[in-house]
Amino acid sequence: MRLHVESLFLHDEHGRLLAVNDADRSPAPRFYLGRTTEGNFWRFRHDLPAGLIVRLEEILVDEPVEENPERQAATIRRIFVALLRHAPVEWMWEGPAWRFPERIVIPAGPQPERLTNKTEIDDGRFSWLADELDLIQPVFVIRDAGRIVSVCHSSRYLSRAAQAGVETLEDYRGRGFAPAVVASWAQAVRDEGREPLYSIYWENQASRAVAAKLGLILIGSDMHMG
Repeated sequence: MRLHVESLFLHDEHGRLLAVNDADRSPAPRFYLGRTTEGNFWRFRHDLPAGLIVRLEEILVDEPVEENPERQAATIRRIFVALLRHAPVEWMWEGPAWRFPERIVIPAGPQPERLTNKTEIDDGRFSWLADELDLIQPVFVIRDAGRIVSVCHSSRYLSRAAQAGVETLEDYRGRGFAPAVVASWAQAVRDEGREPLYSIYWENQASRAVAAKLGLILIGSDMHMG
């Protein structure tokens, strides 16, 4: 989970959150909580007042270690109120995080291809890949009649790990394309000596099905507030 959060966000030398670890470098959440069956840990954005950090830490030491990661954090309301007194809470995100098994199996069916050449990107839904292709490697796609219909890429990246970003066109969902591109991506990441990771928000049933199909191993859950 610590590797997970390090791949999600840029940190300063004190372990404070600076920005989202993507091409846009969008603002980091004010607060992050990672929960595992072995314990909890948290991060704060670099610009939070010292008094607020002290108050949040007082709350967080009361957060129990939870065996069921789907159960909401016991201290969530107190955290929300503490942040609200500092500034409006504009959004909250919660979801599970997984790692891949030692043996990654690419499901049968259409086999993904690795995308390395911008000239091979069509002008459809995934045309944005051309602008970021070098940054988000490895990238794997499945095509239909030459058009990209499913893709997995590195949405967050470190020298030691990468997070999967996956999308399949609506008309092509349910055909096993997403598990195939995710598995291919994960194997390529591992071949580079990095750890492939996969995380989503709880309500994303399609992505949870991908995790189940590939036998991913739950490592914990996380919560962000901005």
